[in-house]
Amino acid sequence: MAREIVHHRKTKRIETHRRSEQLFTYIPPHKQNKFFAQVFQAVRIEVNQELEVLKECWCKPIEF
Repeated sequence: MAREIVHHRKTKRIETHRRSEQLFTYIPPHKQNKFFAQVFQAVRIEVNQELEVLKECWCKPIEF
């Protein structure tokens, strides 16, 4: 999937979620909602650096 995104970005920017959906036409229609939900969740996690925040929280001791 990442390879496809990189390949398509070389020819045209991906500016909307509709454009990104057009890249993955091979996903069966009955699985598209779950697939795109996972893709956009992964993008959100990366953009918001949510994993870094979790790592910071896990490393701090809990105070009562």
